[in-house]
Amino acid sequence: MKKKVVKKVVEKTHPYKLGQAYMFVTVTRYYTGVLKWVGDKELVISDAAWVAHTDRYNKALAKGELRSVEPIPGDVILGRGAIVEVAEWNHALPSAVK
Repeated sequence: MKKKVVKKVVEKTHPYKLGQAYMFVTVTRYYTGVLKWVGDKELVISDAAWVAHTDRYNKALAKGELRSVEPIPGDVILGRGAIVEVAEWNHALPSAVK
């Protein structure tokens, strides 16, 4: 009997692009940062900032304008289970307290 050859389809484990800046919305907070690493349960971002207030969310994403931010020194590890939304951030990352 001849054996069937089955091609294994390898799926991407995540939709993220390493090196891309993102706005992360978690269950309790917002962050901006450059995606550095993706694991099964965590993400690591650099050049990160905690966004205390976006003002209008659409305006923040479209123009990069944020009302209140606090840059975070060092890398930040985010739990993937806490992330509810991710959007590409195509603006300069916040680097000063506002």
